[in-house]
Amino acid sequence: MMKLWNTAYDAGTLYNFNAGYIANYEPALADSYNDSTVGIYLLNSWPAEFKAEALAVTQYWAQEIFSPTGNYYEIIHGDILVNYEYYNYSAAASGVTYKYDFPTVILHELGHLVGLKHVSKSLAPSIMLSTLGTDEVKRQVYTIDKELINTIYEDTALTAEDPVLGKFSKSEDAPQKRGNVYRGVIELMPSGKCLHYLNGKLVEEH
Repeated sequence: MMKLWNTAYDAGTLYNFNAGYIANYEPALADSYNDSTVGIYLLNSWPAEFKAEALAVTQYWAQEIFSPTGNYYEIIHGDILVNYEYYNYSAAASGVTYKYDFPTVILHELGHLVGLKHVSKSLAPSIMLSTLGTDEVKRQVYTIDKELINTIYEDTALTAEDPVLGKFSKSEDAPQKRGNVYRGVIELMPSGKCLHYLNGKLVEEH
């Protein structure tokens, strides 16, 4: 899934780390995931901090960077948490009735982690559409997704709600100053609605 997003981005690599497996790692507090591992976690015990009806949560920590050519936010950590306590998932090649397609959910959440929001149905097909049904399979990054990811990575005035993963200023931007660190949480609902929180405060629904 990460390779698909890397291929979509023309100017570099979005996800540049090795995937690993950690068994039985389920901290009760979601904030405990802020560690050295960028992970995708399948949780049989869903954290009480999140809504029980959320399919998955993407959370990130972003630090404000002050640069002579424009301030921006750099993601310093991120994780995807999947709600295995209240939902059934499948990774079968075709859709399974009453089960959400696991690769589709992860590909969608990886898009959120690098800064993408939902797109309207008028721009379909897209992995970032705001609706997802059980047995629906979408395991590719579409043309509109590629256009959007390449566009936002050219932006130098991003907000903490829309940070860019690994966006570093050019050498001529030095010296830089680092500001506050913000924690962002994006809850994905079965209806397709996403709830965006910044430092625990709801800042957007779409």
